Amino acid sequence: MSIERVIEGDTLILNSETGQELLRLRESTDGTAACAAVSGRLINEIVHDVEDELVALSLASEKVIIDMDEASYISNAMIRSFLELQHLMDAKNGELVLKGLSDEVFSVFEDMGVEDVFMIERK
Repeated sequence: MSIERVIEGDTLILNSETGQELLRLRESTDGTAACAAVSGRLINEIVHDVEDELVALSLASEKVIIDMDEASYISNAMIRSFLELQHLMDAKNGELVLKGLSDEVFSVFEDMGVEDVFMIERK
């Protein structure tokens, strides 16, 4: 699958080759943390695009908050990417917070047995 990257201000939009929007990732800072608000589906095909954005955020801040309130799905591959991000944050004594996880999204973390690795704030 070919992915189209569109940047609108502080928002990365990932579209499929047919133009269907797959994901929006809006970046912001609140003075103490870098934040990424995700809406859509965190599927295998966009893992590297999302990972690139999140790693850049982790380099810019000691605390990264990923707001997944509007994320409807997460793949195992994306969780593995989050694990790598957690290791990066741990290595610099930083903090990664995953917030707004729905029951469906949280259950994927549970199925992989990694729910205790992250600081998670559920809906």
